[in-house]
Amino acid sequence: MLNNYIKIAWRNLLRHKSNTFINLSGLAVGLACCILIALYAREELSYDRFHENSDSIVTLGVEHKQFGTMISTPYPLAMALEEEVPEVERATRLRSIQNLNLSRDGQDYITIDQIQYSEPGFFDIFSFDLLYGNKEFALEAPGQIVLTKRTSQQLFGEINTVGESIYWMQEDTTIVLEISGIVDNPPQNSSITFDALVSFETFPERYRKPGSWGAYSFSTYALLNGPEARNVLDEHLDVIANRHYDNANSKFISIPLTSLHLSEMSYNSGFTGNAKYLYLFGSVALFILIIACVNYVNLSTAKVSLRAKEVGVRKTAGAGKGQLAMQFLSESVLLSFGAYLLALLLAEVAMPWFNQLFGTHITGGENMMFLVWLALGAIGVGLLAGVYPALYLSGFSPSVILRKNLPGGRSGAMLRKGLVVGQFGIALVLIMGSMVIYEQLRFTQSKDLGFDGEQVVAINLPTQQAWQMRHTLRDRAASHAGVAGAAVANGSPGNFHIRLSDDPETLSPDNRAQTEEGITIAPAVVDYDFIEVLDIELLAGRNFSREYPSDQERAYILNRKAAAELGWSPEDAVGRRFTLDNEGEVIGVIENFHIASFHRDIEPVVLQIHESGGWSSPGRLLARLQSDRIPEAMNFLEKEIAVYAPNLSFSYEFLDEKFDAMYRTERRLGQIVSLFTFIAIFVACLGLYGLAAFAAERRIKEIGIRKVMGATVTHIVALLNKDFLKLVLLGFLIAVPLAWYAMNQWLEDFAYRIEIGPGIFLLAGGAAILIALLTVGWQSVKAAVSNPVDSLRSE
Repeated sequence: MLNNYIKIAWRNLLRHKSNTFINLSGLAVGLACCILIALYAREELSYDRFHENSDSIVTLGVEHKQFGTMISTPYPLAMALEEEVPEVERATRLRSIQNLNLSRDGQDYITIDQIQYSEPGFFDIFSFDLLYGNKEFALEAPGQIVLTKRTSQQLFGEINTVGESIYWMQEDTTIVLEISGIVDNPPQNSSITFDALVSFETFPERYRKPGSWGAYSFSTYALLNGPEARNVLDEHLDVIANRHYDNANSKFISIPLTSLHLSEMSYNSGFTGNAKYLYLFGSVALFILIIACVNYVNLSTAKVSLRAKEVGVRKTAGAGKGQLAMQFLSESVLLSFGAYLLALLLAEVAMPWFNQLFGTHITGGENMMFLVWLALGAIGVGLLAGVYPALYLSGFSPSVILRKNLPGGRSGAMLRKGLVVGQFGIALVLIMGSMVIYEQLRFTQSKDLGFDGEQVVAINLPTQQAWQMRHTLRDRAASHAGVAGAAVANGSPGNFHIRLSDDPETLSPDNRAQTEEGITIAPAVVDYDFIEVLDIELLAGRNFSREYPSDQERAYILNRKAAAELGWSPEDAVGRRFTLDNEGEVIGVIENFHIASFHRDIEPVVLQIHESGGWSSPGRLLARLQSDRIPEAMNFLEKEIAVYAPNLSFSYEFLDEKFDAMYRTERRLGQIVSLFTFIAIFVACLGLYGLAAFAAERRIKEIGIRKVMGATVTHIVALLNKDFLKLVLLGFLIAVPLAWYAMNQWLEDFAYRIEIGPGIFLLAGGAAILIALLTVGWQSVKAAVSNPVDSLRSE
């Protein structure tokens, strides 16, 4: 019986080639999108599940009244967890350091991305595979380092280097470490990443104080005695927090390790580690598949007259409703399975571009069970798409059919119209979304940053000696003919690493702030030429000057935002008392300039000449280059930096490229949404084309009569097109509020954003109407210019 169903289904699919092509191609494209997004979702949801006890590992975090929620915790927390919380079997700390310089011989250093200071309990909690060495002792003593397989090969050309020595340059000092183990490279789906692990006993003791509950600079993880233990863990955390924080400014929280990657505290960039993009792309892929399924339902019910007599004859011959329904479902499942096989091919071909666009590393053939589940899903899609046509067609009465009273009137037509409205509603939401994304990107690229970063290079000063000799470096750089100006600072646009918070009264007794809450500022040590080199506008007062020796100890320059936070206008701020490190005064106010992306609001900035005793940040040389001598100037600057860091890599970035890179995710999002929009429109237009062909075929005699009676081609084309245009317009009316809400939610992530005006919606609606006209127009014109004699001959 099943074999018979498949044979008949195959014959019917071959008989109606145009319908089969439209349904097959639409379903294949929709399924290919779903396969790629499913692989992406599987990768995102698999993070940290490779650990043996993944369900019992938690990450600790802090909810701070002033700094917000963060996963940086104080040093003593891990010890308190082991001593005071019975549900904690083991706790461990990590401290991450980036861009480390390592060498096998103390001469040729290479820069690796990340080192984690780690405790002996690291390998007891996490299931990273230690290839060589003893996990109980590998991180126990000072001066021990565990390299990843990749780092060991990079440094030594081989994997097993246990017992070898390695040199680690820290600013102006070199530390010799012993390689105590080799660990396998962390998997791609690990939230904890590293190129090497250094024993925690190597970390300077001054940072490991048992009473330092106010310094949030460590990552803390705990292994619980079971997943259910987390229910009582938070109560113990509240007790610990109340004991050490009098003013309830801080509260400890716990997050399952398997949930960290998609949480707001993952600090990932791009489309990885962001749950909203997972939902967004999953929804769009599902919508495209729904559009393809709609095509199947529409074309199946529209072609009812072609199958009605078949149903009547079969029922007269004794076929039951269930048998007929099974026949039609067989066609649908056969079509969907064929579409699935084609979709696998499309997904495999598209995967390299997908990985490049999404920033992922997914592969398709590594998990056969996953492919089996996808195949079952495709069959399920076929059943869902075919169930209504099957029940609808199998329910015809043979007596009615054979008297030529063919069914398929009002209810079927209303369903098809509703589905077309839904199709174009979804497509229009995507069109409007892509237009809003591109408008926001254009806004970010055209908005004034408050400084001129064109051809300004920021070069890292990698050693303390280079920073101490920064003024000599600056003067040497400025002397080159390819350098228009140079300055040094430990904070520059895109690289203000320090944030300090204090109450207005402490910052200045002259403040007029309307609040007693703390003000968070971004400070930087700069030189006399910093403002001039970056071309930042001076609003009031003066710049730092060598003619005023007191500037080296007492002078501060605020940006407009910092002055406003203290209740001052730019003019009013000049001469006011101000204390950050030393007691001094405000000598000038500059215009606001962006130190981060447009996702964040302008921050209060304070500039000073004198060194700080309480905070520090890596220094940089800023040089504005002549456009026609950039290579020559860069070679000169590299040689100058090498004088004070002879064995370290030359690291730099151009400020305009730095800010441009901040919106790489948004650009890629615009490309992805545009691609999805094109696919959705393509699939929707396939269905619209099929319906237009059917409508023209069904009304061919009416068109012949109208032409005989004198109707023009224009009149007939308009007659055939107007019904479809009404559906597109209705889809437009439904899409506008949905798109407006969705894109306003997306724009909330930007502190500086566009306003969504009616022009975007009208342009999208016009584009949809034009697309619909082009889609159905060919069939309409073809029917309108046909010879009426051919269509009326049978009459």
